[in-house]
Amino acid sequence: LFDLLKINNSLAGNQLVLTTHSPYVLNYLSLAVKAGNLSERTGDVKWLNKIARIVPAEAQIRTDDLAIYELSEDGEISVLGNLYGIPDDDNYLNNALGDANEMYDRLMDIEDGLCR
Repeated sequence: LFDLLKINNSLAGNQLVLTTHSPYVLNYLSLAVKAGNLSERTGDVKWLNKIARIVPAEAQIRTDDLAIYELSEDGEISVLGNLYGIPDDDNYLNNALGDANEMYDRLMDIEDGLCR
């Protein structure tokens, strides 16, 4: 996904259209948006470099440059909302992915403490 976003971001007139059933695509898209929002908040090269090590600067996107549509089981199309500027699809699998990410972050904090 990051490579596709890099290509999309390479020219101002580009538009990327994706269709998927995968919550992983939405998860990585959320990372690209979060990184773009954070980068937009700072001009400090130190912070920009830290963010770019997680999501390459060329693959970052802003909330305002993104629209996600959801097709319901009955064929209704609606715009997917966002929570704090991040795409938010409130379903069981995405919530489970979020919980797993939080647990992994907590384990990484423990690992950091063990390595000191």
